[in-house]
This record gives sequence, C-alpha cells and structure tokens, in this order.
Amino acid sequence: MEGFEANSVMLRLRHLRENFEELDREFGRLAVNAQVAGQVQRADLDIVQIIIRSSLVASTALWNALQEPIRKASPSVMTRELREHDLYMPLEYRALDL
Repeated sequence: MEGFEANSVMLRLRHLRENFEELDREFGRLAVNAQVAGQVQRADLDIVQIIIRSSLVASTALWNALQEPIRKASPSVMTRELREHDLYMPLEYRALDL
C-alpha cells in the first residue's frame, strides 16, 4: 500500500512539474509578446507626435507664406481683419514663427 501511495504521489509531482514547465514557457512567450507590443505602441506614439508636429509646421509655414500676398493685395485687410483673426489663431501656430 505504501508503494502504491508513493507511486501516486510521484506521478502527481511529475504532472505538477510538467504543468509548471508549460506555464513557465507560456509566461515567457507572453512576456516577450508584451514587450514587443509595448515597443510597437511607443513607435506608434512617436509617429503620431511627428505627424502632429509636421502638420503644425506646415500650417504655420502656409500662414506665414500667405501673409505677404494678402498684405500686398490690401493693407487695410492686413491691419484689421487678419490681426483680428490672429486672436483666434491657436497659440501653437503663433509660437512656431518660421
């Protein structure tokens, strides 16, 4: 009877060890996947930030490029309407004076 119980305990221990090893392998795979996902997420965030900065620079450059032709076309427009419009222009655009 003691031999049977010892075999039963050894068999359960072996199954537990195999299950633990499988869980350890799966945890390792999940950890690698999480690390890769984090790197991809950081790369996506960097790309979005670059796009936002590029858009601000482009729109500021366009704004600056349009000021001179408008000023030449109508000095009164430049002194009154565009300066009023300047009040509504987002600060990011005014801050990026190219």
